[in-house]
Amino acid sequence: MKAKGIAQTCQMEVFSALINISQHSASLAEKVVEAEIFPAAVDRLRDRDEDVRMNVAHAGGGETLVGAVADHCEL
Repeated sequence: MKAKGIAQTCQMEVFSALINISQHSASLAEKVVEAEIFPAAVDRLRDRDEDVRMNVAHAGGGETLVGAVADHCEL
C-alpha cells in the first residue's frame, strides 16, 4: 500500500467537502455550481490515482457531486 501525497489527499477531501456542502441545501448546491468547479471535477476523473477518481465520483458514501447538486433541481 503506497502512501498518498498531500496533493492527492487534499483533492479527495475537497471533493468530499463539496458533496457534503451540496447535499445540505439548494442554495449551497447553487453556490457550488456558481463556483464553476465542474471542469476541475471532470479533470480529476482522469487522475492517475484510482482513489482520487473514486472520491470525486463517489465521495460521501456513494453520492456523486453531480447527484448531490441534482437532488436540489426542480424538474
